[in-house]
Amino acid sequence: MASNSQNSVVLGYWNIRGLVNSIRLLLEHVGQKYEYQAVDGEKWFGGQKHSMGLPFPNLPYLIDGNTKLTQSRAILKYLARKHGLVATSEEEMQKQDMVDGVLLDIQNNWGRLVYASEDFEQEKQKFMKEKVDNFRGLDKWLSNQQYVTGNKLNFLDFALLEQLEGHAAAMPELLNQFPNLQKYRERMMNLKGVKEYLTSDRNPEDWNGPQAKWGAMKM
Repeated sequence: MASNSQNSVVLGYWNIRGLVNSIRLLLEHVGQKYEYQAVDGEKWFGGQKHSMGLPFPNLPYLIDGNTKLTQSRAILKYLARKHGLVATSEEEMQKQDMVDGVLLDIQNNWGRLVYASEDFEQEKQKFMKEKVDNFRGLDKWLSNQQYVTGNKLNFLDFALLEQLEGHAAAMPELLNQFPNLQKYRERMMNLKGVKEYLTSDRNPEDWNGPQAKWGAMKM
């Protein structure tokens, strides 16, 4: 992980990309030192979950001094405020809120595909026909701006990058029809810290929990 003079934070989750990798991408880019705790399921459910003083015990969790947070979006937004990666003008905030909703829709559709499909390959083909409106919208959205809220990097860019990475791995042909998203993905992947992390052995090999129909965690 990149290092600087900041105090280290603690980030805990399963040893998968899942809901945490967008947070790790942000941390790597800003150079925030952090300790990543790959949680053991037996220990977590055996008592650790309720012994850490987390207000709403869950994964991922972040500990930054006296700050203890769960919920992946809350963690991402906290770190974004801390490192100046949030919208500042009213126009940017409108874009930020709207794109946040779009990305959550994409995340929910993705979750249903990889966890609830009876036949992943068959459902994947259906997905690429019926669930691409948001990608089409984002492709147009990024036709005249570098990042999701304009030309200034925003925390949601890390969330979008991780979604694009997952979709590109599971269905490489999906992004072929969206040239602006392809350029955007390339631009994001080459950001300081991001490039180094994505090509390192710290970037988890597995994408999802063991019950997933694609990218399942190896037990």
